[in-house]
Amino acid sequence: WRSPVPPQPIEFTLSPPDGTSFTATPGFISVSPDGRQVAYFTGPQGEGRLWLRSLGEIDARPVPAASGGWHMAWSPDQRSIVFVPGGDRGPLKRADLAGGPARALAEDAANRPAWNPEGIILFTSSKPPNRLMRVQEAGGPATPASELNAGGGEIGHSWPVFLPDGRRFIFLARNQNPSKSALFLGSLGTM
Repeated sequence: WRSPVPPQPIEFTLSPPDGTSFTATPGFISVSPDGRQVAYFTGPQGEGRLWLRSLGEIDARPVPAASGGWHMAWSPDQRSIVFVPGGDRGPLKRADLAGGPARALAEDAANRPAWNPEGIILFTSSKPPNRLMRVQEAGGPATPASELNAGGGEIGHSWPVFLPDGRRFIFLARNQNPSKSALFLGSLGTM
């Protein structure tokens, strides 16, 4: 048996393409699942342009199908990205990185989504009760993935992140009293 070789650190400078600037709010950048590509938006929120840059390349390439997007998540196979257009609220859309137009997967999405290996995408509903919803990667009806504890002061669930098992996820439960906002653990199939 040999000890595994520790991964080498990577130093990487990321600058916006000429004539653009990074978007100045959270959710504008995402690293691919294999850690070899970076996707980011430039421009004002709601008018953003998506760019991809591989670690071995100097220049980024635009993804025209994701123009106007915001808050993105990579597909597990790194061939697509889902995003929320329109300045943080609008339909959840999918852009295939090989080309073609973006496709709407669900209506009324907000904040950053999450995508698991089984093809399930979690996103925040932009309409009350602002809970997490789930939809298949091909689209279809969206169904609840969380329920707000309104009696406890919760006003929204957002920013889901799948754990390595692809079934459990962490999310932010925002509260009327900001000091009571907290991270929670959720699981698919419990709704």
